[in-house]
Amino acid sequence: MTQSTSRGYIPAIDGLRALAVLAVMVFHLDASLLPGGFTGVDIFFVISGYVVARSLSGHQYTAFQAYIVAFYRRRILRLFPALLACLLVCTAIVVLFIPQAWLSQSISHTGLGAFFGVSNLVLAANTQTYFSPSVEFNPFVHTWSLGVEEQFYVVFPILMYWYLKGRARYATAMLAILSLAASWYYSNTNLNASYYLLTSRFWELAAGALLFQWQAKQRTPTFTLPPLPVAGLLITGAGLWLASKEAFPVPWAILPVVGTVLLLHSFSTPQAAGSVSRIFCLPALRYIGKISYSLYLWHWPVYTFFRWSVGLETPLQWLAAFSLTFIPAMLSYHLLEQRLPRRPLLQHMVAWKTVAAGLVVISVSGAGAYWGFNNQPKIKISNTNDKYNWYPYYSHPTDLPSGNELSGRTIYVIGDSHAGAYGTMLRMLADETGIQTEIHSQGGCGAANMREPVLVDDNACAAKLQRWLHHIQQNATDNDIVFFATLKAYRLTNQYRITPKPKPQVVATMYSKEAEQARDAAMQETLQIMRKIAAVTPHIITDAPKPVFSYIPFRCSDWFNQDNPTCESPTHQDRAFMESFREPVMQNLDTVQQHIAQLTVWDPLPALCNKTRCPVYDNNTPLYFDADHLSAHGNRVLYPSFKQAIMQMVHSQQAASPPAGKNASG
Repeated sequence: MTQSTSRGYIPAIDGLRALAVLAVMVFHLDASLLPGGFTGVDIFFVISGYVVARSLSGHQYTAFQAYIVAFYRRRILRLFPALLACLLVCTAIVVLFIPQAWLSQSISHTGLGAFFGVSNLVLAANTQTYFSPSVEFNPFVHTWSLGVEEQFYVVFPILMYWYLKGRARYATAMLAILSLAASWYYSNTNLNASYYLLTSRFWELAAGALLFQWQAKQRTPTFTLPPLPVAGLLITGAGLWLASKEAFPVPWAILPVVGTVLLLHSFSTPQAAGSVSRIFCLPALRYIGKISYSLYLWHWPVYTFFRWSVGLETPLQWLAAFSLTFIPAMLSYHLLEQRLPRRPLLQHMVAWKTVAAGLVVISVSGAGAYWGFNNQPKIKISNTNDKYNWYPYYSHPTDLPSGNELSGRTIYVIGDSHAGAYGTMLRMLADETGIQTEIHSQGGCGAANMREPVLVDDNACAAKLQRWLHHIQQNATDNDIVFFATLKAYRLTNQYRITPKPKPQVVATMYSKEAEQARDAAMQETLQIMRKIAAVTPHIITDAPKPVFSYIPFRCSDWFNQDNPTCESPTHQDRAFMESFREPVMQNLDTVQQHIAQLTVWDPLPALCNKTRCPVYDNNTPLYFDADHLSAHGNRVLYPSFKQAIMQMVHSQQAASPPAGKNASG
């Protein structure tokens, strides 16, 4: 092995780490500041592969067991004290303050995965990509890259051991080629797999390891041509500026990987004191590089909690979040990364005991986080913890007298998330009338939404909706009720937006040729669906468009988030605007009702609005959970109107002759 590849400290590598972490931190503030800044993670991957290979080569134990246990001892002491501290603090903040909502539903799963090095697998199984806006509200998302590295640490030490023993010397290279091919395939077919999985990232870590293995084989010290470090810097910089998330990791990750390999090689050669190396050896950069792991750990949670609270939209907020990140990062580096592993107890503990103790601490920490997430409703101090008023659960107990007026009947509810958001109201109907309820609800699966067709090939919900409709056709009787409950108004904002869409823009889009064609197609689809249901039961009801808002109540519910920019929107909607805004959908509902005589259109708007306004709050109690989903209190306000519509429909059908179709006995 040459002098250039000895285990000696290479100062410029810390400077390169600084470049990587600063690029990631800037990109995560606002992608427009450094469009390819996310490739800083790819720089980290190459560095990790190189450094781990160097480290393993310096611990050539005869026995594999001693070799592998010593490696995991070093990794546990190096990575997990800072990681566990960050995860536990973030878990506490989430449990105490973050409202439970669609926007936050993946936080607990990602967080628990992070304790055990599998958060990347959790995220890969999610339908949202790394670049989805909602991901910006999950404080554990950034741990995906640590998961990739930890999984690499399971595989690579074995490969390196074989390499050092003269066996399977090309195994790492072969796996790197296979990984590159998989990365290319996933980059074109599955963005989540391409971004999060080790199979798509192994080649990046292997690039650093292969560089070391190549250097180690040289019988004489290798030298770097003067243009090489400059070329490496330019190629890496090109990746940081030009890389596109649309084709990633292949081909765009190739730039930072190749550039980093060139820089690492130039930094580790005898004449490494060139101008590029001197830049990366500047004391400030080296210090940032030394704390880069803790900076990476803490920057994303700090940014995320800014988004949940005061916002992260202005240059002043960017500067504040960027600067504040250094406080926990420096504490983490000096107290946990540096001081803790040097404690006499750990220094003198045999390797396998250190590994065993580390695994116990990791498991206990993960169990504590699991307990916290599971008990969040009991210990959360956010105002949204008032579940009785905020969350429209079906499980809410009611104080209504039990009745049997509709016993023997079932109401089949089918629709998107708005169907589920009627849960409290449906429970009230069940308790007071004895009707059975069967709710088929999933976000985006809005049959009869009147805005756009859903039973189309490119809709992921199409097959599920067909199953739901078939189930109802097979099981409903002519005494049963089918309730189509969906979002029918056009959204002004959603849970993750900071700035709502301007109303004129939404209205213009609503009256565009494309939107009109979509509404016409949705109306024809609705007619087809309801004709099939009308052949089974004469009791069909759907909701008219409810008010929609630019204000998001659950994100503005507490002292720590009321100054968020999203809370600047008005807490009401002018009724005249809302009536006009929903007119195209109302016209199509009228057309459907003319063709489907059995259809009842229930209009929630009169119960939710006064003569001039549609408010978000009813005497400081929320009518809505977010910009368009009802709260539990909103359900209770609507219940008398809904029950009246149901009873009128049932009584009118009882007075009329029943249509041909299934009888009550099926």
